[in-house]
Amino acid sequence: MIVILLDKLLELKTKMQGRAHDDLDETAALLCRLTGCGVYLLGWRGVVEGYAPQMQGDECSLVQMLVESGARLPRKMLKRDDPDRGGSFWRNDEHPCPFKENQPCLHPERRTALIPLFMNGERVGTIVLVREDRDFTEEDILLAEYAGAMAGYRLAIAKKIKRGEMATKKSLAQQGLARLSYTEWEGIAVLMNALRGLEGTLVVSMVARQAGISRNAILSALRKLEMTELIQTDSLGRKGLHISIKNEFLLEEIRRRIGKAATD
Repeated sequence: MIVILLDKLLELKTKMQGRAHDDLDETAALLCRLTGCGVYLLGWRGVVEGYAPQMQGDECSLVQMLVESGARLPRKMLKRDDPDRGGSFWRNDEHPCPFKENQPCLHPERRTALIPLFMNGERVGTIVLVREDRDFTEEDILLAEYAGAMAGYRLAIAKKIKRGEMATKKSLAQQGLARLSYTEWEGIAVLMNALRGLEGTLVVSMVARQAGISRNAILSALRKLEMTELIQTDSLGRKGLHISIKNEFLLEEIRRRIGKAATD
């Protein structure tokens, strides 16, 4: 058993050492083959950066939707991990489905492990292992931690880049809103509240009339935000105006300003 484990560790080291690891799917596939588990490499925000299912076509449909959409793993699932113990391990029938409220897991026979990854004392990601028919062994965990330590460099770089991108987008959202006059700000706040999401179609004149504000103020605000590439608009004639928010931090900044105004 020890010889087999050493052989696997050597293979991991040989195939991963000295490479940039730009393709984390490849790292996940290697770990999947060595452990016999489905493998998901999560970045620091809980988004899947690389994955390899245990058996093609047999992965959980809800997890697959998450992978394809680039969404985060549900917080209620991530909270199950225990960094002080090196991770958490459970049978899926011990917890309700993390994607559907108060619903049992669609695959109760499976086991799941969450192993946190750290670099220089900072959390940079998580490895999720999924096994079909038996509990995890110390060998599985050791292999995952070893691969995670090497993939952690890539995840740490991705985290740094993502934080920089987020800071830039937040700054652009703040600058765009700062260009609006008071009446334009009122108009855009009402419109975004009516939009209720990152995309939708609204009849601007109707929104303005219901809120008792100027339609021209709303249209002027939309033009300014579109010039700064925070949103995109398309006229659909009588159906209204289709609005797509290109910078997700725009809504966050609008909510922050509304909250601040309410407390002042």
